[in-house]
Amino acid sequence: MKEIVKVLNQIVFFCATVYFILGVYEVGEQILSYVGWIVASAVCTYLIRQNMSKLSAFLLGHFLLAVVGVGLIKLFELSGGFLAVLIVLILFSVSLRILVTTDLLEEPGYVHLGVLALCSVISVYMDLSERVISGVMLAFFATLLLKVFYGNLKATDEFIRNRAASTRMDEQRLRRLNVEITLLYTGILGGILAIVRLFRTEGISRVILSWVRRILQFVFGGLGALSEKSEPEIVDDAVTSIQPNMGNMEVPETSPIWRILDVLIGASGIIIVVVGMILIAVFLFKAIYRHFYYHQNQPEDAEDYVEPLTMRKKLTKGKQKKFLDTFDRSPAKKIRRIYRKSLKTFGSSGNLEYLSPAEQMESLAEKSSFVNARREEILMIYEKARYSESETTEAEAKRMQELLRG
Repeated sequence: MKEIVKVLNQIVFFCATVYFILGVYEVGEQILSYVGWIVASAVCTYLIRQNMSKLSAFLLGHFLLAVVGVGLIKLFELSGGFLAVLIVLILFSVSLRILVTTDLLEEPGYVHLGVLALCSVISVYMDLSERVISGVMLAFFATLLLKVFYGNLKATDEFIRNRAASTRMDEQRLRRLNVEITLLYTGILGGILAIVRLFRTEGISRVILSWVRRILQFVFGGLGALSEKSEPEIVDDAVTSIQPNMGNMEVPETSPIWRILDVLIGASGIIIVVVGMILIAVFLFKAIYRHFYYHQNQPEDAEDYVEPLTMRKKLTKGKQKKFLDTFDRSPAKKIRRIYRKSLKTFGSSGNLEYLSPAEQMESLAEKSSFVNARREEILMIYEKARYSESETTEAEAKRMQELLRG
């Protein structure tokens, strides 16, 4: 559905701009032929963009479209405006796949509304026909409705994508319901605009347009008056008097060395220009190739996310332990030190530091029978020293040493 809205927006936008240009040249009666030409060209370019995954096939498809279009223009003896529209639509279609960011060009948005609004203002300022002004304004409101409709579809897709991982939902039903609701309130908005248009507001519109024309003429007329500068008149006799007498001056002959240098400099310049053009062509080809496949490799709902990283300088484990052991003489620290030494003594062949205390005791019990007999008491004293908030005593530290002495 979103793709259909994009194509409709493209058709409305180009039809309105072409109608505005035809109104400037007072040939607006040809708009129906141009509308058919724009619709056919827009649909063909869209099909080429969607179905041609290879760059060579993509360019070949647009080239064949240009050949067929030129053939139809020659066959039906159409004016040069049809050729200009065809070239613009083909270049526009190619740019949609070559440029990295094309949302502003393809999706109905503020760029299209701004251009159409500018065309409306220029139409009023140039005092074009009411049909041209009304046509451009109608295209403006149609683009506005398409923007509202497309924005709702896009927001629904984003909502489903964000909730799909954590919520079970019927996506097809939700999308269908959203399309129905969006069509309903978009249709209501369009109906309101149409009803307002049906009222006899010609007098109000003429007053508004006349005031707009006066404001524009005042602004641009004032700027034109400020830009006009009086230039002093130059009398022919004065011009003749200041010209030097070149009749008696002799032009010296150019030295052969300077002629050779002139040829070398000219040849070097030509070589530099040719090499530069080749490098620019290679760079453009690489950019076109890379950006063409960028859209193909990127999914529609892909979003770039960069996780912020925080780096800080840390002491090594050896330095940390050495620093803490220097000052800590508590019974809890003694118990933990005794326990750690016993792990190195009895479990030197295995890597026990990644196990829990209970798993460590179970591993040591398999190797030392006395540890198995005292496992519960050893584990209780060690966990109290390491995890408990209650203080340990010197007696418990001595008891731990006796239990692990063997």
